[in-house]
Amino acid sequence: MRKIRMILLALVCVLVLGGCQSRQKDQETYKIGVATDRAAEIFRHVGDRLEKEEGIKIEPVVFSDFVQPNVALAEGDIAANAYQYATFLADFNQSHQTDLVPLGYLSVEPMGIWAKSGIESLDQVPDGARIAVTNDPINTGNALIQLEKAGLLTLKDSAGPVPTKEDIANNPKKLDFVEMDGGQVPRALGDTELILTGVTIASEAGLDKEAAIYFEDTTNTSKLFRLNFVVRREDLDDPILRKILDYYQTDDTVRYAQETGSGTFYPGWGPGEDATKDYENFAQASS
Repeated sequence: MRKIRMILLALVCVLVLGGCQSRQKDQETYKIGVATDRAAEIFRHVGDRLEKEEGIKIEPVVFSDFVQPNVALAEGDIAANAYQYATFLADFNQSHQTDLVPLGYLSVEPMGIWAKSGIESLDQVPDGARIAVTNDPINTGNALIQLEKAGLLTLKDSAGPVPTKEDIANNPKKLDFVEMDGGQVPRALGDTELILTGVTIASEAGLDKEAAIYFEDTTNTSKLFRLNFVVRREDLDDPILRKILDYYQTDDTVRYAQETGSGTFYPGWGPGEDATKDYENFAQASS
């Protein structure tokens, strides 16, 4: 009889503990670091679907610069972040001795060039025009790529996937680069003749996509310049983080982002793509 009571007590403990663990898991919130209010809004929409259908809670956390979301992820303060290129991530990992990796692609953030009043086209860009760009090497490199696509400069054939100003072969307009934090770039318009930034940051600053004198064609954007959903390497197989990404990579997300925004959401994922492998190939080649 005593043995039976002990077995029953053990079963009760298992059921109680199981229930407690289940409730704790249900109550756990997965924090996702983002760099714009718009990204946070989209992730809240993803979170609404996740909580309703899977019981998974997420909370977007907006950071004011491009370094702290990686610091917070490496230190375990957030579960993932969603804002950066593979090139930026590789540079961060190398300089901070961290091991953060993409779990998958999110979106393409088209770059645009906006000009102050009186400059209506690329042909009207004056010689010596000042252009505000983001000051980290990765975003500066992408800016150079976009300026070449816009026909405002030419890069050397030897330039790598992330060019520097030393890779400029020809700068016929003698553009003067003014480098600053990414969030400050839109505010520089007027103090500088031109700015070059991502469409989300520009839109949040009140700039109209249609007013850009150059806008990136996302059909040929390199995988290196798509935004990634990034996690700690030990969490690559975490089923909850995979579920969060799966819910993001859906037509529902695209539809919501297009209907509630200014038509500036461009999905960056495709069938059979492996963002982790793409990143590791780049990181290995550039190390």
